[in-house]
Amino acid sequence: MQKLNHIKLTALCWVITFLVILPALLKDNQYSPYNKYLGASDNLTYQIKKYKDENTANYKSAQQYLSTHSESSIQDLSHWNPQAQIKVLVTILTKSRDDIERKDKYKPYYLTQTVASYAELKRANQNVRHITDIKLLLCDVDHNYNSEAVEMSKYAPLLKLNHDHGAQDNIFEQEKYDYMSCIEKSVTQNADFLLLAEDDSIPHNDLIQELDHLFTYRTPKLNNTFGYIKLFHPTRLNGFITADLNRLLEWLALASLLEHLTLAVIYLCRLHIETGYVWRFSRFLYFLLLLFAIGRLNISRIYDLSPHLHRLVPAPSCCTPALLFTPASASAMVKYLQSVHCKKGFAKDTAMDLFGYKTGYHNWFFEPNLFTHIGVFTTRRSKPVNPKYVN
Repeated sequence: MQKLNHIKLTALCWVITFLVILPALLKDNQYSPYNKYLGASDNLTYQIKKYKDENTANYKSAQQYLSTHSESSIQDLSHWNPQAQIKVLVTILTKSRDDIERKDKYKPYYLTQTVASYAELKRANQNVRHITDIKLLLCDVDHNYNSEAVEMSKYAPLLKLNHDHGAQDNIFEQEKYDYMSCIEKSVTQNADFLLLAEDDSIPHNDLIQELDHLFTYRTPKLNNTFGYIKLFHPTRLNGFITADLNRLLEWLALASLLEHLTLAVIYLCRLHIETGYVWRFSRFLYFLLLLFAIGRLNISRIYDLSPHLHRLVPAPSCCTPALLFTPASASAMVKYLQSVHCKKGFAKDTAMDLFGYKTGYHNWFFEPNLFTHIGVFTTRRSKPVNPKYVN
C-alpha cells in the first residue's frame, strides 16, 4: 500500500511539474522547448518588422550618444590608457550592406551601434581601476565606398583594405582574405591580445571586467598559449542536445548531482521516501527532463552572477563574431588560412575550426557569451535571417 502511494505521488509530481507549472512559466521563454510548441507563433514578416523597429531605435540612440558627446571625449577609443597592464586591440571588421540587393533597401547601421557601445563601455570604466584596456581599429573590407565606416572614422582609426588578391569571384575565399588581412594589420599594433569582432557584434557592459578576470585567472593557466578564445557562440547551438559531447555529459552530470543532493536531504532529514535503485533512477530521469525543459541557456544565467562562475571549455564549431587571439596565434592563423582554399561547404569559420588540429593550438570558448549578435541583415544574403536564430 505504501509503495502504491509513492507511485501515485511520484506520478502526480511529474504531471504537475511538466504539464502544469513549467508550461505556464516557460511557454514564452525562447530558450525552453515549451516555447516551440506553446509560445505565440509570430510569422517571419512580423518578426522582421519588430526587429527593424527595435534596430532603428537602437541606431538612433547610438547616433544620439555619439552626437551628444564631443569627438575629443570619444577619442579614447583610438588609444590605450598608459596605466593599463594588458592592452587589447579590438579590430572591427565592417562592410556596408548597401551592395546586397534587397527589396526594401533597409540600412541597419550596425557599425554605428557597435562603435557607440564601445565608446559607452570605455566611458563607463574610465574612473574604474582595471588591468585591461581596449582601443579600436576599424577594418573596412568593402569593395566600394563605405559611408558609415568613413563617418565612424571620426572616433577610431579606419583601415581600408585593397582587394588585389583575385578572389572576388569566390565569396568564401573573399571572406577568408578579408579576415586574414585584418588580422595581419592588427598584429602590427603592439597589443598584448587581439580581439577580432564583426560589426554586428555588440559587447556586453561587463566586457572589460570579464577580460580582467580572463587574463588574471584563466589564460595564465594556459601559459597564454591558445589558438583563439571564442567570446560568442549562437544561443541556438548552446543547448544540451548538440553535436558537442561535452554538453551531453554536462546534462547527465547535473541530473546526477541533483539526484545525489536529493538523496542526501532524504537521509539527513530522515524523510520516509523510497531510496531504492529504481526510485533513484526515476528521480534521475525526473531531473534530466527538468533540466531539458528549463533549457541550458536559462540554467547558464547563474554563471552571470560572477566572472568566477564563467567556464573556459573547448570551442564548439561555427561562427566568428568575436574571437580573441594572442599576437603569436594570430600570425599562425594567417599562415594557416593562406594554406587553405575556402568554398561553398568549407567557409572561413569551418576552416578556422580545423586550425587547432592542423597547428597544435587549442581553441576555447569562454561562456556565457560576452557579446550580442544583431546581424539579421548579413553581407552575404539578400534576405534577412530569422531574428530568432541570430543571437
